[in-house]
Amino acid sequence: MAGEPSPALRALFDLPLKHEVTADLTARIEQLAQSAKGTDPEQGDWLPIYDQAIATTEALIEDVGERIDEIQRTSLDGDDPMEIKQRFLNTPRKEAETAINEVKGALQKASKTCIDRAKRQLDHVSTQCYDAAKGSVQLNEAQGEVANHLVVEESWWSEISGYALRCADEWSHSAQKSGDKALTAATSKALVKLMKLTKGDGLRPPAEPEALRNEVDLGAAPPPIKLTVPTFMAALGKYVRTRVMAVGIFGTALTVLFVILAGVFQGDETGEGAAGGRGGASSMMIRGGLMLAVLPLTIIFGYMAVRKERSEQMAEALESGTTATLSHTKKALDKAFEGHRGAIERWFQARLEDWLASLDLYWSENVGKALGELEKEGAGAVAEAKLRQTKSNEKLSTYRSLKNQLSQSLLFDLKRQNRDLRARANDKVDVVEENDGGR
Repeated sequence: MAGEPSPALRALFDLPLKHEVTADLTARIEQLAQSAKGTDPEQGDWLPIYDQAIATTEALIEDVGERIDEIQRTSLDGDDPMEIKQRFLNTPRKEAETAINEVKGALQKASKTCIDRAKRQLDHVSTQCYDAAKGSVQLNEAQGEVANHLVVEESWWSEISGYALRCADEWSHSAQKSGDKALTAATSKALVKLMKLTKGDGLRPPAEPEALRNEVDLGAAPPPIKLTVPTFMAALGKYVRTRVMAVGIFGTALTVLFVILAGVFQGDETGEGAAGGRGGASSMMIRGGLMLAVLPLTIIFGYMAVRKERSEQMAEALESGTTATLSHTKKALDKAFEGHRGAIERWFQARLEDWLASLDLYWSENVGKALGELEKEGAGAVAEAKLRQTKSNEKLSTYRSLKNQLSQSLLFDLKRQNRDLRARANDKVDVVEENDGGR
């Protein structure tokens, strides 16, 4: 019937009962419904009601559109569950793992630096000990059963061994302190991020390390060096014997000449008379006399010559012996300090493992606990965000569905009904005008 509300109009009247509508629009719809009830179905004019219904529907569409925009803005401004998960779960763990790896890397780098520095300093200590040995070495001549030898003083070798031991002890103590200080400093900067996460809980350093063992031992003293220089008396005896024998040979030749000359002067050209007589005795006497005559001079000049020659030979022997002794000392120092380098490297490696074990304990007791609490908080925040997002999506879907219903169905039907009413009203006007014209 023309005088009854269409289904679209009744749907508009029922809209506040099914959906959330603003108070202003609800009042307009109620007022429109009251106007429709007061309209006479036979004589009432529905066109103003439909005009108001169309205007109200368009206002509803605009209001729903604004609500959709507001929900979308709120969704964009609000926390996304994935962002919350990233902020509470992924990012803190990743940053903590990066920080812990930085600490481990810093510890390893500091340990390697300390080991390298220790090796360089040990080379310096070894060189210093060798210089001390070089400046104080002293060889003495010792009597042997078969030959004499050059030997170092026992006190000298003991002093050099003690000096090397003291240097290594002093340096090892210093290396131990500086090494621990360097390892502590290596963790300070990288632990700042982790301390923020753990709310100030710092890394507990490992227990005090065992003292660095001193393995510097030079071993036995350099072996005796066989002396090839003869003793003074042996050299002097050899000198005198050689010279006296030379005088004896000269004396023999002189005697032969004397015998020959004597025979010539006695009329025996062959000299047999003299030779056959006292020649043999005279020869012996002349040779003996010459040897006795030159013996004191030979001893005196031999003493001076042997002393000078032996002094030169002893200087060469001492130089050669000193070189051999220092070579032995250098090898002993290198071997001893090389062993100590290995001990230092093992000590620093053990100390590094102690720090890494403390770091693992700090991760499990402090960092892991803080991450667990943060992940628990993040899980709750993610659940709330998801619930909020679900409700927002549901509301957005409802408003979008309502907007489509209003714009594509209700408004369309109201406008179509309004056109039909206007068409019928225009037809009535035409009929009345025709009737008036016929009269």
